[in-house]
Amino acid sequence: MDQQIISNNNNNSSINLDLESGAGMIIGDVGGSSSSGSSNNSPSMGRKDGAEDGGLEEINEEIVLMFDEMKDLPDNATMLDGTKFTTWEELINYTRRILIDKLHLECSEPVPGHIRSFHRFMKIGVKDSVLRKYCQQYIIRVGQSLVTDKTKFTEAQRLHLIEDCLQTCPDLFYLYDNKYEIEKYPYHQKKHLEELRRDWWRPKKFFNSNPTTKQLNNYFGEQVAFYFLFLRFYNRGLFVISLLGVLVSILGYVTDPYKIAASTFSIVIAVLSTFFLEIWKRYSSHFSWKWNMDDYVDTEVPLPTFKGDRKKGVYHRGVFLEEGIFKSELEKNTIKDHMSEKVYLSDSKKRARTWIIIGNFAIVTALVLIIPIFNISIFTLRIVLQNVKNPILETGIGSVINAIFIIFFNFVYELFAKYLTKKEMHRVQSSFNNSFTTKLFLFQFVNSYSGLFYIAFVKNNVHLWGDPNLSDKCKSTDEIQGLWSGCYGDLEFQVFTLLLVNFLTSILNQLIVPKIQYYFNKLKDRNLRVSPFDFEEQYYYPTFNPFSEYNQLTVQFGYISMFAAASPFSPFISFFHNLSEAKIDSFKLCYTYRRPMYYASKGIGNWYAILVFIGYLSVVTNTLLIGFSFPTLLYFTINPYYVLWAVIVLEHIVLIVKYVTAMIIPDETSELKIKKARHSFIKNCILEKNILGLNLDDEDDTNPQIFGNFNPLHHHRNYNHLHLENHKTTFRNIYKAIKKEKADNNNNNNNNNNNNN
Repeated sequence: MDQQIISNNNNNSSINLDLESGAGMIIGDVGGSSSSGSSNNSPSMGRKDGAEDGGLEEINEEIVLMFDEMKDLPDNATMLDGTKFTTWEELINYTRRILIDKLHLECSEPVPGHIRSFHRFMKIGVKDSVLRKYCQQYIIRVGQSLVTDKTKFTEAQRLHLIEDCLQTCPDLFYLYDNKYEIEKYPYHQKKHLEELRRDWWRPKKFFNSNPTTKQLNNYFGEQVAFYFLFLRFYNRGLFVISLLGVLVSILGYVTDPYKIAASTFSIVIAVLSTFFLEIWKRYSSHFSWKWNMDDYVDTEVPLPTFKGDRKKGVYHRGVFLEEGIFKSELEKNTIKDHMSEKVYLSDSKKRARTWIIIGNFAIVTALVLIIPIFNISIFTLRIVLQNVKNPILETGIGSVINAIFIIFFNFVYELFAKYLTKKEMHRVQSSFNNSFTTKLFLFQFVNSYSGLFYIAFVKNNVHLWGDPNLSDKCKSTDEIQGLWSGCYGDLEFQVFTLLLVNFLTSILNQLIVPKIQYYFNKLKDRNLRVSPFDFEEQYYYPTFNPFSEYNQLTVQFGYISMFAAASPFSPFISFFHNLSEAKIDSFKLCYTYRRPMYYASKGIGNWYAILVFIGYLSVVTNTLLIGFSFPTLLYFTINPYYVLWAVIVLEHIVLIVKYVTAMIIPDETSELKIKKARHSFIKNCILEKNILGLNLDDEDDTNPQIFGNFNPLHHHRNYNHLHLENHKTTFRNIYKAIKKEKADNNNNNNNNNNNNN
């Protein structure tokens, strides 16, 4: 009963469930009571608070809709039955009627905006009693438990359920049609904001004050919770490495001309990167299980941009299974409750999509090849600046310009990569993120690291543009040169400059830019007044995106691991950068950004594979630095062939150690393995005994022996309130199909025997 599935049927707003397994939808782990507060200036909901157990029940407000009445309605703006909308007023009233009468959600009266009166705002909420009945009716589980009359939902769970209701309701298709330009965003609730601000911003414990992972998951959902979980975990490891890096840096400046300490430090970093990533995988698997995210892919809601044909079927493990592939009566009876109309891509559209993806990656490759030209241009500028006769100024200007160019191109390319990925018609958000991540990494790898590779291995050995007058030489003349005469002093300065500029621009970008965006959005409406409605103010806020934060951490991880030998001090800078990053991100979420939309997540996604790749590549870069750019091996031998073999042997030894480390460390703790095995075993026992315990030949539904003497409550507490009587018909149909199939086989065998006789 691990698997929980919502079937998004666009013909009705109900949920089709796996009646055999009691399947429902993953909506996270219950973290305790979570009730929302409302702004004093907020409009009242359309439905009055009802009485539950003799008291008033609170309405939990989760989503805001904004209709811009100055926009023109699309020419084909119609209701589901074909009735045409003539005014925005008709569409708004129709929307409110569907929300209240059909979906049984709470909806406020449309409120004109204080800043722009033609903006009409509606808040959507829900009562927990409605969600409980909804989940009980369709056997939707919360975490590992079925919903009871005492279940309390978290804010993330409420937001997820409401969002799914909106997306699967065919009457409200226009909420996700870009032609209508209807803004929809989660509502940042005053009560929860105050709690987060109190836990994140304690003046006496500025860096140690953090909300718990449970709080983050309960309010923001798994994607945001995993980001902060990874950031904290990463920074703990970085703290230990930074102390060692400071010690190595001091030794290098005092008494280590051959860079032996720095070389040893780089090998340690290369091995520890694998240890860090394996421990993170082990650590995150605990939360994936706790938040019930192991099989979240099939529960993802399709993206509104996913367009295609429609056919009856089901998605399982990302593959569309149409109804026609199930042939036997047994299969048809088993899967019939899962079948519904789904959007899918036909073979011709799949081929077209494949060509689009190939074309996009061809464009990405072309753009990546342009980057070295810009880098060479910057290094040419450095040579021209030699006339300044100030080595620090000359090197510093070039390094700062290089760092600014990297940040600028990363920003521009992120927008372009997102545009290309939207054209690829991805069905779910996880697929979109994986494709987007790959494009972004290909570009940013070359953009961020190509200049460093040039300084480490090419500079001092080449004439730029083939011009002898443009000979790029090392700025540090007192260094002991390696075999390739690498400019490791320049490399250290460049890495330091990149990290420092990233640190400063990150603070500037994340503290000032959101405010600029906020006022720019208001300037577009020609009004800088502050609205008394908190939901209207949130409309002008930018949206928090963990994707950009992961991207920044990945680039930083590459600087630290691939060029650790050149800059042992870099982990120390990165550690303080990440400390401030955690506080800045918390400030954005609490004060200057909208509440993020809910997205499920099993961990850090494709970024993990990228970090593993960088970790293995760091072995190559650091051993090449040690062998050819640094004079380290020349301390032991001046024979270049011995140096070459030493590099090859060292590289293979480190790679083997990393591989063995990854194999030795289990992906899951023994405790988690036991929990999973126990849960799977109980599930199998219940399913088997439910079927075997049925008196399937008995047509009387009231027969008390229909389930034999089996009582699921004796086996596991998570199966309380399991209404097995709802499944009798399904089990009986399966049993009859089996009997019929066996009877047909026996008849065929008898006929064959008679023919043989």
